[in-house]
Amino acid sequence: MKIQTQEDVNKIISHARLRRLREKIAPKDAVTSCMLWTGAVTKDGYPKMFVSQEGQQTYVLADRFVFVFFYKKNIPEQMEIHHACDNRRCLNPRHLELATRARQTEETWKTADENGTLGRVSYVDWYVLNQQLDLATATDENRAR
Repeated sequence: MKIQTQEDVNKIISHARLRRLREKIAPKDAVTSCMLWTGAVTKDGYPKMFVSQEGQQTYVLADRFVFVFFYKKNIPEQMEIHHACDNRRCLNPRHLELATRARQTEETWKTADENGTLGRVSYVDWYVLNQQLDLATATDENRAR
């Protein structure tokens, strides 16, 4: 299923699903402001969330879901979600924007020319990430008391 419209989001949205989605997004990084996805990713490194549709288990791209859910805007045909931070795992809505494939390619090569790399974070320090998640969860639990 490809998330394109608010209607697509509404078909799969539930409080339980939103809670599970939130549990898989790390707290905002103090330096980059990225909010990294800790769940499953596609072979290309894009965050994916599993949903049940018509009795079948499938997945949707989490960045598309977050964009439509947060901005309440449809994703026009021929447009894709561009990660302004060049981090495919980032789900910070402020880092997600609409772009054509040509613009995405242009931005990727621009980053490569400037930094000598594609600028995408392929390695995540899961130990540190889990510590951050534990701390955030403990903080939320303390606030609830």
